[in-house]
Amino acid sequence: MHIFCNIKSYKLSHTNIIMDWKIMAASFAALVIVSSVLLGGFGLGDFFSDIMNTIGDFLGSSPFGGLSTAADTASVITASILLQPSGISLQTEHSVNISTDSAEFEMFDGMISVDYEGNLLTIQPEDTELSITMPLQNTVIEHIMLESITIEQTSYEISDEKSGKTTGEGTVHISGFDGRCVISHSGILFEGNVSAVSVNSGESSWELK
Repeated sequence: MHIFCNIKSYKLSHTNIIMDWKIMAASFAALVIVSSVLLGGFGLGDFFSDIMNTIGDFLGSSPFGGLSTAADTASVITASILLQPSGISLQTEHSVNISTDSAEFEMFDGMISVDYEGNLLTIQPEDTELSITMPLQNTVIEHIMLESITIEQTSYEISDEKSGKTTGEGTVHISGFDGRCVISHSGILFEGNVSAVSVNSGESSWELK
């Protein structure tokens, strides 16, 4: 990476010196943000975060107050959630690609419903009366985002790096899901990032966040 700076001479004053220094500090802060993103995986994120905090203290307010470094990014959970409900319906929040054993749907918006008791898969596009019902088959929904979904009285198997694997039965609530969804005869699998997962099983409950 090469950085070229052209510095023009002009009449100096106390205000100009302070402003020049703040501009230089802001430029350095920008480099720190890039370095933090690139090197965060090598354990150097905290080091660059400390430098950013020091610069912020000196400037009084950060010129990048609306941005965050890798160390400041809100944490999300990477999880695998396998559910076995009697049925489930997923309303897409943006266009997704769906592939089944017999068909593919690109840029789909609408409702995907699974009836495990009748072994049926129904796909209904948004803003239309069209509804496609087919025998249940392996189905993959890529890049699906769900702000919130609750699945009542289902068997579950939830795995993440911190807590390992947890199994049981109860009502599962998933918040802020972003990933892929795999529908099969053995259940529905959510794989990706989530903000939180909570389970209510009778008198007991627990939450992963």
